[in-house]
Amino acid sequence: MLGAIIPPTVIMLTVASILVRFQGQDWMKHFIKGMSPAVGVLLALVSWQLIRAGGPKSIKWRAVLIAVLSFFALVVFKIPPQYVLIGAGIVGLFLFR
Repeated sequence: MLGAIIPPTVIMLTVASILVRFQGQDWMKHFIKGMSPAVGVLLALVSWQLIRAGGPKSIKWRAVLIAVLSFFALVVFKIPPQYVLIGAGIVGLFLFR
C-alpha cells in the first residue's frame, strides 16, 4: 500500500515546490496555461477508454449529471472550482447512497 501512496506524494510535493519557486515568472504562467488543456484532454481520453471498456452499462447517469452541472457551474456561472468540487461531493453523497 505504501508503494502506491509514497511515490505520487513525493512527486506532487516536488512539483509543488518547483511551482512555488517559479510562480511569479512569465514562462511558468504560460507553462501552466498550456498544460490546462492537455490535462483536460487526458482526462477525457481516460474517461472514454473506461467507458468503452465497461460498455454502456458502466455509465452512471447520475455521475454524468453531476459532471454536466459542475461544468456549467464553472464555465457559465464562474463559481470557484473548490466550491464546485465540494458541492459535487455533497450531491454525490446523496445521489449514490
